[in-house]
Amino acid sequence: MPTTMQPKPKGQPVKRANRAAVAPAPRSKPVRKRKPTPRWLIVAPMMLILLTVSARMGALAMLNYETARREQLRREIDRVKLNIEKLRGQIAVYTNEVALNRWAEQAGMVRVETQPELTVIGLDTPTAPKTPVAMHTNN
Repeated sequence: MPTTMQPKPKGQPVKRANRAAVAPAPRSKPVRKRKPTPRWLIVAPMMLILLTVSARMGALAMLNYETARREQLRREIDRVKLNIEKLRGQIAVYTNEVALNRWAEQAGMVRVETQPELTVIGLDTPTAPKTPVAMHTNN
């Protein structure tokens, strides 16, 4: 028998010439448990967006209020100007009345345009008419 085929005594390891080197199976790294995301990190972007939108809406509301207030003041000014013009018209009507002119003549009043050198000084103003000027009738 060839020498290679002879049985070996017990207790000796068997040699294998063509034995491939077997690498041990790779062990997977232990997977760490993922930490839960903090709640504030989830809510922070939403809060930032909400804050921005509410600030813009507040600014728009204030701008709208100021515009409406200015418009209301402009209307009030126009209304007062119209009332002033109406009153000036009424004064012009009353000053052109004949009774008012007679009263002024009787009191010795003259227009400044007719006598520019005349200046009224003192408390010697004439008394007011006994009846309202608008109520006078042509008698």
